[in-house]
Amino acid sequence: MKNLPTLTPLIIYLFSSCIFVETALALSATTLPYSLILDATEHLILGKISNRYNVTYESNGKKHVCTEVYEISALKNWKGKQENFTVRIFNTKLILDRDIEYLFFIRENKNYKSNKMETVQCDGSGMEFKVPATEFYIPDSQQMIFPIDDMEEKKIHEKWMVLRNLIGNVQAIYPEGARVKSGTSEHFPSNYKIINLNDFIDVILREAEQWRQKINDINGVR
Repeated sequence: MKNLPTLTPLIIYLFSSCIFVETALALSATTLPYSLILDATEHLILGKISNRYNVTYESNGKKHVCTEVYEISALKNWKGKQENFTVRIFNTKLILDRDIEYLFFIRENKNYKSNKMETVQCDGSGMEFKVPATEFYIPDSQQMIFPIDDMEEKKIHEKWMVLRNLIGNVQAIYPEGARVKSGTSEHFPSNYKIINLNDFIDVILREAEQWRQKINDINGVR
C-alpha cells in the first residue's frame, strides 16, 4: 500500500466539504462562506416575486399563517436554470412589499417526487404541520435572499444588495474583495450595509471553482 500523504485539517475540510455543507445548512449554521453555500445550491438567480400565497393552520378557531410560498420570475441565472420557480421561503423578513429585484439561493427538495406532503415548522410558532410539498425552497440557515437596493441603483447605476443585520452576517463570510458599504435608502433599517452584486458573484464563483479543483486534486480527478 502506498504511503498516504498527511491530511491537514484544511484537506480534511475540503475532502468532506459537500457533506459538511449539507449538514451545516441542516443545522442552521450561520457562518459558512458563500462559495461553499453555492456548492449546496442548485439555482442562483436574480429575480422578482410575481405572486405569493400563505399556507395556514387553524388553532383555537382562528387561522394562522404557517409558511409562505412565492412564485419567482427569473431575470438572470449564474447556476442552474433560468426559469420561474415556486419556492417555499422559511424566512421572509427581507421580502418587501415593493417591486424590486432579489438575488436568490434556491435549493431543490430532494423528496419532492416521492412525497407530495411535507412537515414544516411554522414561522415563529414552533408548531409543525403537514403541508403540500414544493419542489424548491430557500432555507433560513443563513441569508439566502438579498434585496437589491433600488435607490442605490438609481444613483450610481450599479446593483448593490442589502445585508441583513444579524449575527450570522459577520465580516468573515463576506466574499473577500467584494465592496461593502453603508446604505442610505429610507426603505431599509438605519445603519444597514450593502454589498456590490457583481463583486459578490465574481468572487463566490471563482472561490467555488477553486474549492472544486482542490477537492478534485485530492481525489486524483483530472
